[in-house]
Amino acid sequence: MDMEILNLLTNIRTPILTWINLALSVLGKGTVFIAIFCLIFWCIDKKFAYRLGILYVISGLMIQTTKIIFRIPRPWIKDPSFHIVEAARKSATGYSFPSGHTQNVTALYSALAFKSNKRAIKILCFLVIFLVMFSRMYLGVHTPTDVIVSFLLTLTISVFIYYYGENYSVDYNHLSVLLVLLFLLPMAAIGTCVYVYLNVPDIITKNLIDVIKSSGAAFGFLIGWLIERKYICFNENATTLPFQILKYVIGLIILILLNYIFKLITNTLLNGFLPAYFISNMILLLFIVCIYPIFIKKCFTDEYYL
Repeated sequence: MDMEILNLLTNIRTPILTWINLALSVLGKGTVFIAIFCLIFWCIDKKFAYRLGILYVISGLMIQTTKIIFRIPRPWIKDPSFHIVEAARKSATGYSFPSGHTQNVTALYSALAFKSNKRAIKILCFLVIFLVMFSRMYLGVHTPTDVIVSFLLTLTISVFIYYYGENYSVDYNHLSVLLVLLFLLPMAAIGTCVYVYLNVPDIITKNLIDVIKSSGAAFGFLIGWLIERKYICFNENATTLPFQILKYVIGLIILILLNYIFKLITNTLLNGFLPAYFISNMILLLFIVCIYPIFIKKCFTDEYYL
């Protein structure tokens, strides 16, 4: 049934529809999520950003671990006669089930929908989610099962995080369960990855990269969270609008440069050494959550202007 639906979608492909769906698909990239997360965390609402980060980390680990457990190939590998939109091939990394792009966009826009009190905003957020889900099928990189399972799993976690965040204050006592979960989940993901690597014949190593990245990001987020809340406690709303914009732009530029340097080291110098992906993503999240906030506190507050 999955491949039948994808084959039907190939019949409606046109240049303009393909361009639109490629653009929509970009909204599901992890880089887009991180850029928006940084904006919210550094400049708008730190408390909400922490909840958003928890949602992203937990759902990402569960989706990526599920990928390597089932190891379901992409549609064009499953059916060599099927043709995807070639421009979308580069973004289709790892295994097919469940959809990582769907997880990214559902985590972000479901959280924004739950936070908003306006019905129109809620509808718009879920419309974006469904459009990205459709785009992944239209482009031929995911099946309906891939996107639906990812959506339902991420939405379930989002509802839980929303309920938990609305009913419990964000402090160490009330979030102890989530802190333990944020520690155990990446450990379980790494354990699964090691087991698959050692016991599955002809495993494609590059298909394990995403779960390693997610695990590193989870540890970076957890460690950074604990450090920031105990020792830094920066104020995301401490400056005027021009300084808020400058603060965000500087941080984003540094983050992009760090990501480029880590990619160069990992992919070129270390030839795809898996632990390097873990370390680099852990450092990137540490930069976002606790290293750059030190700079914010020193240079972008009422007491200290850059």
